[in-house]
Amino acid sequence: MTYMIILNQNEGELLEKIYFSEKQANNFVNRAKENTNWRELPITKRLHNKVCKYAMDEDRHSYNFTVAVFDTDSNILYIYELDT
Repeated sequence: MTYMIILNQNEGELLEKIYFSEKQANNFVNRAKENTNWRELPITKRLHNKVCKYAMDEDRHSYNFTVAVFDTDSNILYIYELDT
């Protein structure tokens, strides 16, 4: 069974934890490996620089991020969204 808990929902900010069973976790990991939007941690220096450049853009009036991290040790998917 999958559980979802919304930990914090402020102005444009959301943090979710989704708990997976062992079977669900294995399916999720297998599908993530086939998806080019998922990267193994730690992130590469190139991706790190790209994210930092985006975050430091002073001409931007708003920032919208969605970051998801799957913890394979505990089978928990963490999703953080920021919309300013």
